[in-house]
Amino acid sequence: MTIRELHKKFVNLGNEHRKILYKIQAMIPMINRHGVWKFYSCASIFEYAAKYAGIGGETVKKALMVGEKVRGRPLLKRAVEAVGVNKVAVALRLDGSDREIAEKAMTMSKKSLELLAKEKSVGVAAEQKMSIELTPEMQKMFYILKKKFGTSSNRETFTLMMKELLETKKDNHQSLGTRKVETKDNSKKAQKTLKQIIKEERCKLSPSRNADTKNKKIMWKRSGGTCEYPGCVKVATHIHHPKTWMKEKSHDAIQNLCKEHHEIAHATGSKYADFEYRQRMKEIVCVT
Repeated sequence: MTIRELHKKFVNLGNEHRKILYKIQAMIPMINRHGVWKFYSCASIFEYAAKYAGIGGETVKKALMVGEKVRGRPLLKRAVEAVGVNKVAVALRLDGSDREIAEKAMTMSKKSLELLAKEKSVGVAAEQKMSIELTPEMQKMFYILKKKFGTSSNRETFTLMMKELLETKKDNHQSLGTRKVETKDNSKKAQKTLKQIIKEERCKLSPSRNADTKNKKIMWKRSGGTCEYPGCVKVATHIHHPKTWMKEKSHDAIQNLCKEHHEIAHATGSKYADFEYRQRMKEIVCVT
């Protein structure tokens, strides 16, 4: 068996394992209601789940809690079977119909669901905390800077330090750009090849979904490489089309978003604009 075949087999078994695990989690509330564990010499549902399925106490507790909330709600029950109790437990904190909650649980990652639930409660992007371990030498340098800035708190010192660093980097970048312009030889500009002309004309007739360089530059300059969702400071990794691409065929309003806020944008806004979202929607078994 080759490495590729071994990996493929492992991934397939992992997927099958998750499917079985989610179905077991969905059965726990029913097992508990019927008192099945009493007939097999178990003191509680927790002992029964651990003995016969290897399920831990915390998972059983969550499965019972979610099972009570989704009782009489078939769409959400099927969502539990498909993605497990953990994601559905987070999705239940969101507003909306059973269909909308089930869709979000099926198409969004758990991290994105948690972020959306937090932001729904506070109204803006949740504050993201970061911890940094400093060596004794780094701590010494930090306190020297703190004394130099004349600040009272570590947070204020770190903010000023980062601002100064970014300003220095910006100045260096601008001076480098100026030198490049000065040394540029306009007489050696390469002429467009026939291939480039054909490509440009083809793009006019059938625009590409990939954003053009001009709009990308505007977006990166505006965002500075961070997520453009209000209050979010994460590094941007996804280009988002707020206007439905299938209808508009335009890159004019593209936004720079992090992975989680890109998922949230498609799950709460223009859902069918994204090909990946549509593909995942086809796989949903809980929405008919």
